[in-house]
Formats: sequence, C-alpha cells, structure tokens
Amino acid sequence: MKKTKGIVGILIFIISIIAGIYLGGWLMFLSPIINCCRAIDSGDITAIMVFITIVKCIFSSVVITIIPCIGKIIQFIITE
Repeated sequence: MKKTKGIVGILIFIISIIAGIYLGGWLMFLSPIINCCRAIDSGDITAIMVFITIVKCIFSSVVITIIPCIGKIIQFIITE
C-alpha cells in the first residue's frame, strides 16, 4: 500500500510539473507573444493586446512555480 501511494504521489508531481510548464510556459508566455507578433504582421495590434501580453508574461513565472508546488503538497499529503 505504501509503495502504491508513493507511485501515485510521484505521478501527481510529474503531471503538475508538465501542467505548470504547459500553462505557464506555453499558454501564458509563448502563445501571447506569438499572437502579438501575428497582430503586428497583420496590422491589427492594439494597446490592450500589448498590455495583456505583458501582464501574462509577468505572471507566467508565478504559474510555472505555483502549480508544481501545489503538486508537491498533494504528493506529500498522499504519501503520508
């Protein structure tokens, strides 16, 4: 039983790392920058779009950090 809890805890932690990288790295950092570049190319860029992109890029590091921390807390709770 303890071995199963350990495996489940490690899987949850690994999934939370992948989710943090996807949500923080792709959805909140790279994707807004790419969309902003596409808007510049097409001539549809607005100040609000630039502002939202900057805010998302600032908070992406928080998301990349918080999600794996929550996963580690859940792993600790499960393995106890």
